[in-house]
Amino acid sequence: ADEHELFMETLTRFKATSEWGLKGDKKSYKWGPFSKHIPGRVGYICSNYYRKLILDPKSDVTDTNYEYDGSIKKLVFIQPPKNTAAPPNNPAIPGPTVGTA
Repeated sequence: ADEHELFMETLTRFKATSEWGLKGDKKSYKWGPFSKHIPGRVGYICSNYYRKLILDPKSDVTDTNYEYDGSIKKLVFIQPPKNTAAPPNNPAIPGPTVGTA
């Protein structure tokens, strides 16, 4: 499999586990453990690629935890207000989706 396919397979696997989700009362994507499944890549590289996929209109990856801030031309990770976090692995927590194209 090419690197993109491996990334997408890993993303699909991780979004269904405790390796992905909440850290205390904050949303947290654990890119370090994620990157161990992609040879030659480290967490911040995977995180950057993920954000690139979110911004790409041709990509099937969307994530309600991010929004594009046009005033600073940057993708911003949205944190919930304190004391409103849902428990890990709760389907009510919005997060990444990967299309089936």
